[in-house]
Amino acid sequence: FSEYGPTQSIPFEHQVDCLFAYVLKKVPKTASLKIVGHSYGGAIAMALAARLLQRYEKVYLVLAAPYVYRLEDYYSKSRRFLTGTFAKTINDSLTDPWLKNTWIKHTTRQLESEPGEPADFLRAKQAWAALVGIRTFHAGQWIPALAGISSVDLIVAEKDQLVPKGQLAELDRMLKSQKFKYQSHLIRNSTHDIPRDDSGLLLRLILSQGLI
Repeated sequence: FSEYGPTQSIPFEHQVDCLFAYVLKKVPKTASLKIVGHSYGGAIAMALAARLLQRYEKVYLVLAAPYVYRLEDYYSKSRRFLTGTFAKTINDSLTDPWLKNTWIKHTTRQLESEPGEPADFLRAKQAWAALVGIRTFHAGQWIPALAGISSVDLIVAEKDQLVPKGQLAELDRMLKSQKFKYQSHLIRNSTHDIPRDDSGLLLRLILSQGLI
């Protein structure tokens, strides 16, 4: 990612290309692929699975609280949300040891404040920057390319405050309309941070579906 500057977000297409090349290099073509993507990674996983279906016979996809499509309009209507829940997630992810190597580190850069700039404005600016790299993604454009996939599982967190419930419901309808095997799962009392809040439950769910 060295070609991107210190304040540039990395396009999700570039990430998919890198992962696609990595899988082709490391995984035999006779293998069954199990792809699990959370949040922003859910969008990456969906696009990656569509690409890998061209090379691998068995591909299983698990989407945990996935990004569905651009969120600017949704977030821009709520300054409180942009400077609150979402901005806190962005800033925590830049400093939290558990999260420091996740998507935020590789898709956006920590922005510097301007002289006299209010702290919450910087938080909002940082949160907005995190959306740039994937704003062109729309799940509806990729779902048809999943034809032939072994299965798709959608995991929804009951108390998710980052991915709009309406978008997840729309994704559920789109996936149900396809001919491949599909199941949706609701995790009660879980927030958007499913892997951290309910890692054991998430793993059991994946295991129960025979995906690992």
